[in-house]
Amino acid sequence: MLQAYIEHRQKVVVRRTQFELTRAERRAHILEGLKIALAQLNQV
Repeated sequence: MLQAYIEHRQKVVVRRTQFELTRAERRAHILEGLKIALAQLNQV
């Protein structure tokens, strides 16, 4: 019973961490685009 709980918690932590990583990567992509756009505006 305890082993099943530990395995479940491990799966939950892995899934949550993967979700947070994906979200952070998407956010980084957006911020990189904004950085480029701002650099272009500053050149004008």
